[in-house]
Amino acid sequence: MTGSSHLGGRRRLMKLSFSVPAVCLFGGLVPGCGWINPEIDDAAERMIGTLNYPERARQIAEQFLRQYPDQQFDSYQSLTRSLLQSLGLDPEELGAHTIHALPDLLGEHVRSDFVEENVVTVRTWMLSRTEVLLCVLLTLYL
Repeated sequence: MTGSSHLGGRRRLMKLSFSVPAVCLFGGLVPGCGWINPEIDDAAERMIGTLNYPERARQIAEQFLRQYPDQQFDSYQSLTRSLLQSLGLDPEELGAHTIHALPDLLGEHVRSDFVEENVVTVRTWMLSRTEVLLCVLLTLYL
């Protein structure tokens, strides 16, 4: 290894270290500042993709959050984890097959919400709790 390539590596490391807030280097200590989990992003995108009318979903989410101010969410990652757990999935053990199956799993869960009367009324819409959380996920993700 030559001296100049070694210095280049140090320079890149220094640039990286200044581009990341210091508290995020200790992701386990600060909520919402953990290491990136690409499977969580993939799962969030797949779940959001089940919404047919994104603009309407955004309106529903905004109205829901105004109507129920006690329902606040830290980040799209934490809400994605919560939704995955409600489906009986381990957010840390996601694979391509599981992510691919999310639309079917969500559909079953929405139907189950209605059967169990786990519904939320937002304005004039009666939605399953899962549907409302998907709408909120959309607003947090984008």
